[in-house]
Amino acid sequence: MVAEYLPDVLTALEAYKNNFFNERGFMEFFWTEDKDLERTINNKVLSAMPSVEEINGNMYGVTNLMVREPLAPTELSALKDYIASQMSDGFGNSFQEREIKTQDGGLYISFWSDDNYFIDTQQELNQRIALEPEQELVEGSMNLMELS
Repeated sequence: MVAEYLPDVLTALEAYKNNFFNERGFMEFFWTEDKDLERTINNKVLSAMPSVEEINGNMYGVTNLMVREPLAPTELSALKDYIASQMSDGFGNSFQEREIKTQDGGLYISFWSDDNYFIDTQQELNQRIALEPEQELVEGSMNLMELS
């Protein structure tokens, strides 16, 4: 996916999010089987909003988090699992079925790839890029979680 379509995708994504989410985004529906863990994460994470960003000339799916306090490793792992499920089956599956109109015609965006999907925090992504500077990241295969 080339970044030239970023404005069109952002416009479509914002319109879709306004119909799909409240101000908490993915956190409105957050759950895990461990109810204590669920409660802790819900108290720490104010919102988790999907978006897209350009990274090295490619467009990537991202999830921007607003948090009250840092997440422990087990909390971050549970949240990553939940966001992966939203991108593959929930929100992401529904969004990919919607045509995005561009000057070049219709465009469909998928936030999920069975082969090359990964979820990184900003710090983890920076490390990934540093370790693989010559290797292009697979377009559309990343969901970046920004901890704010």
